[in-house]
Amino acid sequence: MRTTITFIDDQAIKEGEFLRGRFEALFSLCKYRNVKCGKDKLEYTTDRELEGMIDPLETGPYSYLNEKDGNFMDIQWEFIEGNVANNDVKKYIADIASDTENNITTVAICFNHPQQSLATALYLPKAVFNNALQVLTYQQNSFDILNNVANGEQDWKRYKNLFPFGMIDSSYTDSLFDDAKAKIVNYLFVTKDQPTKKDVIKSFDETLLKEIYQHWESLTLVDKQANIDMAESIPTKLRSLGLDYDGNPNDIEDLVSDNEELLSAMAFSEHMRWLTERLVMSYRPLMKEEFDMINSGEKTKTFYKNNHRAHLDICSNAHLEIYDPTVLQNDKNNILNLPIILKCAEWMNFKAVKNTHADRRSKLGILKMFLLHNDQLCFKYVEASKSNDETICDHGFWIADSPVTRLQWYYITGKQKPKRNEEDLPVVDVSKNDIEDFLLIIRKKTGLYITLPNLQEWKKAALYSTKYLSSAKDWNQFICFNQDKPWKVRHNAQKQANNLRVYDMLGNVWEWTRSEVKKHPGSFYFCGGSFKFKKKECELDSDYWKTYWVPSLKSDDLGFRLVWKFEVLKDTANRLVNEVFEEQQELTKEERVKQWFDRHPMVPVGDGYFVMGTETQKSLDKCCKEYPTEGSWVSEEADEDETPHHFVHISEFKIGSVPVTQELWNIVMGQTSKTNPSDRIGNNLPQTNISYKQIKEDFLPELSRITGEKYRLPTEAEWEYVSKGGDKHEISIALKQMVKEKGSLKGADSLLKKLSYTKYSGSDTADKVAWTKNNCNGLCPVGMKMPISENFEVYDMSGNIWEWCEDFYQSDIYNDCINGKDRHLLQQGQNLEEKPYSEIGYISNPICLNDEYSAHVFRGGSWLFDDIDCRCTRPNYWVDTDQDIDLGFRLALSVEKRS
Repeated sequence: MRTTITFIDDQAIKEGEFLRGRFEALFSLCKYRNVKCGKDKLEYTTDRELEGMIDPLETGPYSYLNEKDGNFMDIQWEFIEGNVANNDVKKYIADIASDTENNITTVAICFNHPQQSLATALYLPKAVFNNALQVLTYQQNSFDILNNVANGEQDWKRYKNLFPFGMIDSSYTDSLFDDAKAKIVNYLFVTKDQPTKKDVIKSFDETLLKEIYQHWESLTLVDKQANIDMAESIPTKLRSLGLDYDGNPNDIEDLVSDNEELLSAMAFSEHMRWLTERLVMSYRPLMKEEFDMINSGEKTKTFYKNNHRAHLDICSNAHLEIYDPTVLQNDKNNILNLPIILKCAEWMNFKAVKNTHADRRSKLGILKMFLLHNDQLCFKYVEASKSNDETICDHGFWIADSPVTRLQWYYITGKQKPKRNEEDLPVVDVSKNDIEDFLLIIRKKTGLYITLPNLQEWKKAALYSTKYLSSAKDWNQFICFNQDKPWKVRHNAQKQANNLRVYDMLGNVWEWTRSEVKKHPGSFYFCGGSFKFKKKECELDSDYWKTYWVPSLKSDDLGFRLVWKFEVLKDTANRLVNEVFEEQQELTKEERVKQWFDRHPMVPVGDGYFVMGTETQKSLDKCCKEYPTEGSWVSEEADEDETPHHFVHISEFKIGSVPVTQELWNIVMGQTSKTNPSDRIGNNLPQTNISYKQIKEDFLPELSRITGEKYRLPTEAEWEYVSKGGDKHEISIALKQMVKEKGSLKGADSLLKKLSYTKYSGSDTADKVAWTKNNCNGLCPVGMKMPISENFEVYDMSGNIWEWCEDFYQSDIYNDCINGKDRHLLQQGQNLEEKPYSEIGYISNPICLNDEYSAHVFRGGSWLFDDIDCRCTRPNYWVDTDQDIDLGFRLALSVEKRS
């Protein structure tokens, strides 16, 4: 199967030249041709071997990738310089669309002016509308006019395949929901042991969601978009293969799990989609000599990918089976995991809507109206059950407890505004065509697959919810029929009490379904009788409870209710409802801050001693010290301001287990994700783009007011003490014992020949504990790497972001500590009666508060820097107004001395 993309325009050939330059990598593999109307032959042939095609794989630098059967790319291009009104062009389009055995045709019309696009669409040949899958027409703001045209000729249905695209204000997608499937795709890919469907479905809880969000927030924008593209492409592939997907994940599972031929075809399609995506992003295939270098083991796939944007996997499936066979299985997994993706995405979106606090008349409040009534879920779960009755479905689903109301309809569509006393009446006078537009908005707004019930689903819910009628003598007391007007929804809920807690399925208003009548194509069933009809139409054991008509029908006793196609086991459904719909009060700022600290506690750091700074061979030679060999804490990568090493005493305090995240910053500063200054947004990402001055003057005072605790920045010495393991480290333990026995640390250098610190905070391998430019492309969620140690759970001291410290930066501060210079500035607020360094071999709680210097210190390295800049001893600095995309902070808290 090959897709031909045809551009028809007066400037098509020039536009083709632009595209071939802009997307050089893509066009270095794809066939293409140029056609000038009136000069070149324009004729459709069924073998689809277009005359004049140029194939770059025949002679180009990637000719070694060519297949025996020719070019392996599933896309080819043609640029027709002419006008769509030209007779030759119209015949060419019509002939393509008419060949339905060989082609699935989509036409997209995208003039700058929406009216021109619509007018052009209406004058396309009849064969296009009769045979094309869809005719997409560019509409900028609204598609009411287009829908009126498409639905206006119900008998002829010439324009039934006419659809809008490109809308701005009517695209309906909110960022709160539109990435859910992509987040699951990424989660399934990055977790080493891919969870089975059963495991995932059983894991609908906060732990799973938190892990999914953390993995997502660690991605770059490019990687996020790649996952979004993959997630959104699979339903499209299903439709392209002629499979009808109505929202039930089990349908997809049944289609692909037992059909290896179909699965392989879809996996091939997935690889070609990925390949095209990479080519558009300016990745290219390997040159033959580069491929040979990998084949010989001299270079790796990663080397060319990272350094040359050349990818081994940009090749045919046949080549892939030889070069990188694991990729093909990944492509199949992407298809097999689709039911998992869809179900988990539904649940994530559902929780996002439920947990959003919003006024009833706000946009989100309107959405919640469809999910909740008096803090109870409006959708009730009808469990899966086997039945010998073919007129009843056997799968599980969620059905609304009442028909859609007039207020709900008005809030979504902006049409038919009800009077105040009619807001809770069922909406009527709406056609099935109107309802489809309504459903489109609801799906996009909530991210949930909400639709009409089919006939079997409707009957099953009706049977389950109306058992009370079997013993009732006077049905008029229970349901609304043979009346002058309908009841309000849930009007008679007490009398209609049933285990399912679904009401008004019989009587009141007829309800549309999505089931088409087989003997009358183009007509759809509606069910249940209405207030205008008699009891006979409400009896499920009669032949009159269902009827049908064309989808344009409107009536003052015809409405609808919704179903949510989210099938889970009954026990899971009950647990989810109980977990999610416990009443939640709006939390105060104090409570939200407390919740953050509950998740990210301050870690106690005991009183102790450590070696601050490091040495190089050069600095050791200068002071005539013996260079320690085994277990060395010495770093040849150190700069001068990291030396000389010296011994420091740190008093007991507490340190943040992680850097301050955007979530805490937003709570304290009253900001949102939209107003947060960070470049990369995410609740669990470190707060960045904030200055030392903002932290000191705005954030810390407000946090202290909220909590009653005097939070502060750590000093530079405290920061390095923690990064080297604090009082838990074996060097600190040995030094403390030495002070206890001798009263000083003079001669403590001898310990350093046997004991050592790790280069990075918690490991000698940066990748285990730090996000650097060598293992990530941007800001990453906090707490994802290893802690410093099992008994000292402090995270991210190396890498991810630089962290502001309290001190001013002074290049020779370590010498001052040793020499005792400016002790009043180095130990401000400390015990200055303590003996000098020359006598006791250490300094207590040093901090440079000399405001003659302009810059302040920050520590730890970041995702923008190399591994060596993330070492425990590496300082950096800048002025107190500096704001950077990789610069944040961590909290410290003093501990009152025990009496």
